[in-house]
Amino acid sequence: QLIDECYGTLPYGCKKPSVKIFNDKSFDTMNITVIPLNKDLCNAKYLIENEIKHRLQRINGVGNVSIYGGNCEEILVKLDKDFLDSKLISLDSVSNVLSSFNSELPAGSVKEGNKEILLKTSGLFNSIDEILNIPLLCNDGKTVFIKDAGDVYKTTKKKESFYFYNDIEAISIGIQKKSSVSPLTLSRNIKSELIQIKEIYGNNLDFIITNDSSSEIKESLLQIILSAFISIVVTFSVIYIFFKVKYFFFFNSASFLLIKSISS
Repeated sequence: QLIDECYGTLPYGCKKPSVKIFNDKSFDTMNITVIPLNKDLCNAKYLIENEIKHRLQRINGVGNVSIYGGNCEEILVKLDKDFLDSKLISLDSVSNVLSSFNSELPAGSVKEGNKEILLKTSGLFNSIDEILNIPLLCNDGKTVFIKDAGDVYKTTKKKESFYFYNDIEAISIGIQKKSSVSPLTLSRNIKSELIQIKEIYGNNLDFIITNDSSSEIKESLLQIILSAFISIVVTFSVIYIFFKVKYFFFFNSASFLLIKSISS
């Protein structure tokens, strides 16, 4: 009911909020902030989603890797519907042609010793000019091109999440652990892999660990050890003082009895 009441006051285009059941196990075990040094959020997110994310997922103990923020580049094909209608070309046929030209097909495999290498032929677009020069077949047998029916240009997808670090727009990587792995072990494994990742991508990307749940555990353990140490010191101090005072009274009583016996 509260969501329905608030939904009408949200800005135009906002999706309806959703409610999720709170689960403390769903928190990220570690968060890594990635700042593109050249401020290219599109290229940074592409590298994270297609290369860095896979490296992190292969780490022993990682359960899930989430990405927040950044931009996703996309190619927009804007067509003139009136022109297509005049040539009796449907939008579905254009979509099918684009899909057929932009594809990768398996090309068999090659065996080398105990290894098998899979091969594929890449037919993906490398430039906008390739898309503009794709032919479209009209019903009358004539051929037109995408550039005759419209335009193609680069743009970015609508953002679904934003992330800022110290007033700088960046990308956050959230890593969740498996239930059978301790945060300390996972943190150690991630930091070891992060050293290698920095060596490869450090010239373009800056990696900062902004949250590490193992640090809280280490601090808790340190406090427990410190409390135990203080308790031990206080206990031994009390025992020492107690026995020292007791020995003092025992020595004085013995001296008094000895002096009394001598004087008598």
